Amino acid sequence: DEELRAWESEAARCALSRRFHHILVDEFQDTNATQYELVKLLAPVDSLQKGRRSLFLVGDPDQAIYGWRGAIPEQLGERLRTDYPDLKVLTLRDNYRSSSTILAAARAVLGPQSRRLRPMLPHGPALRLHSVLGPTEEGELVARQIRRLQARHGVPLSEVAVLVRTHAQTRAIEEALVRHRIPYIVLGGRTFWQRKEVQDVLAYLRLALAPWDGVALRRIINVPKRGLGPATLAKLEAAGEGSIARALFPPAWPLEGGVEGTVAPTLPLLDRGALGLSAATAKKVEAFRALALGLAAALRSMPLHDALAHIVEATGYLDGAKDAAAEDNDEAVADSKDGRAVGATAEDLPSASSTGEAKEEETAVTLRRRLGQLVEVARLAGEAGAPGLPVADLGLEVESGRDERLEGVRAFLDSCALDAAPDGGEAAARRDSVRVSTMHAAKGLEYAAVFVPGCVEGQIPSPPRENDGGAALREERRLMYVSLTRAKQHLTLLCPSSDPRVSRSFLLPSRFIKELEDSGCVLERTEHEDSERRAPHRSHRAAARYQRSRRLNRPEE
Repeated sequence: DEELRAWESEAARCALSRRFHHILVDEFQDTNATQYELVKLLAPVDSLQKGRRSLFLVGDPDQAIYGWRGAIPEQLGERLRTDYPDLKVLTLRDNYRSSSTILAAARAVLGPQSRRLRPMLPHGPALRLHSVLGPTEEGELVARQIRRLQARHGVPLSEVAVLVRTHAQTRAIEEALVRHRIPYIVLGGRTFWQRKEVQDVLAYLRLALAPWDGVALRRIINVPKRGLGPATLAKLEAAGEGSIARALFPPAWPLEGGVEGTVAPTLPLLDRGALGLSAATAKKVEAFRALALGLAAALRSMPLHDALAHIVEATGYLDGAKDAAAEDNDEAVADSKDGRAVGATAEDLPSASSTGEAKEEETAVTLRRRLGQLVEVARLAGEAGAPGLPVADLGLEVESGRDERLEGVRAFLDSCALDAAPDGGEAAARRDSVRVSTMHAAKGLEYAAVFVPGCVEGQIPSPPRENDGGAALREERRLMYVSLTRAKQHLTLLCPSSDPRVSRSFLLPSRFIKELEDSGCVLERTEHEDSERRAPHRSHRAAARYQRSRRLNRPEE
């Protein structure tokens, strides 16, 4: 607002008027009050009437989904016509993206207030609705259906999107994609392979494969914390003539048979006095060196998935991460008590007994699950090709005389590095990867096939707000409309009947599902075996709530 007031000065307006003659604003329905005032400063109505300026606005009131951050979609309507009385409106109604089947479903969700888009494409496949037990089954079904789209319809992975209402939903989806070795990108977020704990364990694996991997060594030499700080690393680097790995694992002291063979017994470290290390620090360095060589020996004597599990156990990674979470909580408590938690009340202050312990336990459970998933992926890959990994499937050839097991480890690491490549740029564009995204982040994009998991009350739509006149629900309808119209041909909705994160005995299907059915949309419903088995265990009260949900009307109408 201060910047806007500065721009309102005569000097600023003159400078802007000389610089900009033609103004184009895209997604105008998502502008807030300040942005609208800026538009009026850049293009005052008198300058438009005199022909000195031109203003072109692009917007769709049916796609106004940012009210929660101050957007005022009504600015695209009456207010704009009042401020610019000579405004000319060009309405585009022809839709060349989605099949008529998908557009009919989108209109049913949006209701009678929607603009009537004319579908220019013929009828496509029926919408698919799957009822499943919970998020895990939901993710598994999505992964299987993606493979089905590949096999039966030739849909490339880059033309498949999974759109979630909240980031919390991505966990089960990601885990299923990882299990099925389906490459994916999280738009605006980190994938499973980009998580710190996964990258740390893979760095240990690279070090076990080649103890002279300087990048991997630097990443994990003090993870978990083992008292090897920057000063110690600087001394080791100097002793190794610029390489910490050379100081710890001298080239004159190779693994028997090269990197492909077994590990030689540990030779003494260079003279600690020459290194400038204290006796205690030298002991820590020797302990780490023994750990690294022990991991290298384990990798050469057991299947990869067992070696990964051994890395997690031998390094104490889970305990170290839990200790780090405890330290972070202690700092948060101290900051709060020092008054650095601005606006916090006594009830808001975290306590080590509640918040800290819960956070530590949550961290341990999350890390254990993710690292267990990494071990499981390695196990599945190993089953596909003995004795190491499916090297042939990864497009690699084993050189004559080289250990096939370790060549498989390299293939696994290369595959993981590709999966962990950052989103964006030419590399991401070249990759044939599924896109996982929130509904909001998917706006403006389009895909041959779209999956929308979590179609249950309280999630899609999100819980209603009090005293807002139904505005929040109307925006939820527009958000669902945006999500459905990202699909060109294939659209799949999923309804879990339970969720461990929710205390209710079971979840109600979204009211939007009933509206699709009532509107006569072509909808193929599938009740999966797990959700059918659960149905008899629902309480009578829950069953009554479910029946009432089938008769939900739009409260804002």
